[in-house]
Amino acid sequence: MEVMSVAFVNNKLQAMGVGAGLSALKSRALDIAAGSALMLVALLIGCFHVHSSGALWPDSPQYTNAAAMIHDWLASGNFFHPFTFAQNNYAQYPAFHLPFHPPAYPSLLGLFFFTTHVSYLSARVFIAICLGVAGYFFYAILKKLEITRIAAFACSLVLLTTPEIARWSRDTMSEVPALAFIMAASYLFILWLRTNRSLYCFAAFVLAEIAFLSRVTTAGVLPAWFLLMIFTGSLRRLRSRPLIFSASVYLVLNVAWTIFVSRFAKYEMGAGDGSATTQSGGLVTGLWNSTYFYATNMPRMAGWGLMILALCGIVYAFWLRKRTTLSMFTLAWFLSGIGFLLTLRLVPEPRYFLFVLPGAACAVAILFSSNAHRLVRAYFAPILLCLCLAANVMALAYIPRGLVGYEPVAERLASSDKQGNILVLCPFSQDFIFRFRAGRPVVERRIVRGDRTLAIRLSDYGGFSGGFSVKTVVLAHNKEDVLSVMRRGRVRYLLTYAPDEREQYERTEEMILAHEVAQASPDSFSLLERFPLTIDFEGENFHGQVFLWEFKEELPEGPSELPVIVPTADMVINAK
Repeated sequence: MEVMSVAFVNNKLQAMGVGAGLSALKSRALDIAAGSALMLVALLIGCFHVHSSGALWPDSPQYTNAAAMIHDWLASGNFFHPFTFAQNNYAQYPAFHLPFHPPAYPSLLGLFFFTTHVSYLSARVFIAICLGVAGYFFYAILKKLEITRIAAFACSLVLLTTPEIARWSRDTMSEVPALAFIMAASYLFILWLRTNRSLYCFAAFVLAEIAFLSRVTTAGVLPAWFLLMIFTGSLRRLRSRPLIFSASVYLVLNVAWTIFVSRFAKYEMGAGDGSATTQSGGLVTGLWNSTYFYATNMPRMAGWGLMILALCGIVYAFWLRKRTTLSMFTLAWFLSGIGFLLTLRLVPEPRYFLFVLPGAACAVAILFSSNAHRLVRAYFAPILLCLCLAANVMALAYIPRGLVGYEPVAERLASSDKQGNILVLCPFSQDFIFRFRAGRPVVERRIVRGDRTLAIRLSDYGGFSGGFSVKTVVLAHNKEDVLSVMRRGRVRYLLTYAPDEREQYERTEEMILAHEVAQASPDSFSLLERFPLTIDFEGENFHGQVFLWEFKEELPEGPSELPVIVPTADMVINAK
């Protein structure tokens, strides 16, 4: 009898072990299925109509050009002279902002280009994958905060389709890649709080550092980690050695990086030579302007559905008066993100608010927590969430197309076998430069920017400087000045732009001069083709044509004589 009892107990224990194993296996399978579904949704959002859409922000092509440069550097095998390679590459393709734009995201995109090829489509696919990664780690965070799998998945869908996040998932800016890394870092930090394993703490700060070196405004999320410990009564963990060490290294590295890059962005960090006119206001005025801007733009950034749901979640959390980890995490995220934006006094832009929006999706999850009333969890919250998702999906149709039209221009010039460089005097020429280099030109050429040769012109700068305008220096005043640039730059092709009739797009002086000189000089220029160009940004919609001209004169022997000027870094690169 004793032998039979022992055997029975052993069999029962084995059955329980098998059952637990099967349950864990099933749970992993469901998580993989949820992650795959989120990735599919992200790819659909990010790549829908990819061939008929383009850059949504002037800086977007700067990142893809930086990634292409890093790709070319790695392919060259010249690993020990990155700065020299970057200078030479910029002299040929002057369209990236490294190191002022941090290098992590461009480096990862450059590596991704090895698995595909350098192209705009590849860049958009990479961004869409990053969106899926961000969605999955948000899903994992909610599960760790004791939200059911279905509710966590639904709230993750809300996050992916939030208008401001969906908007930047259809562009090549750094916001979405940075969001992916900071969400992964936050998940690992919560794991560290739950398990006290030092490896999770170290890994969280490593990912946070990659996020910072993709988009510096992700630093606004980190105070939420410390606030979470305070709010949940984990004050002793603030003295943890792994935390102190990791946070110290993160702080030292990023302060050093900020000091280092300031020399490459004097107009963004401050008017070093006094040539700019400052337009900043006082502290109170700046805080009021930022608060008013984000408050009035909230419906466009978050969407009415998410705003209503998040507000319901926040009000319900206060009504319950239960300090759950989820509610404290939500509060910490909001206080950290919004406080960071207001403290830093950045010139208000909707994209800066992107890293605050996960807090709104967390507030939605409060309605699905175990503390919520059954009727709220089963009926009220799901109905509102479905309406929110429907509204978000409909809002996708109103995302602008962006900058569209340079692809056929780039293909035409990339396939030309005539020797000579290209002078570009068109809007947002950095997009043309990327598409040209992605077209694998049959002849090695340099791109000459008109805003660095016919004039030295910079955009109006804001950001950390508080906002000021940089004076333009006009270098070309007549036909002879333009022809001199063509000859000294060994330029064979000229690109100019003219808006359609009744369009109000404001061309710069050098754009107008180059176009008029080409039109009035049939002995020197022949028009090869015209290409339609659409500029469809938020609140801006212009249509025009890009004119492709061939310079008919014989060009002197040798390389370009034009210096490559980088005014934001007080740098002049030898054209050779």
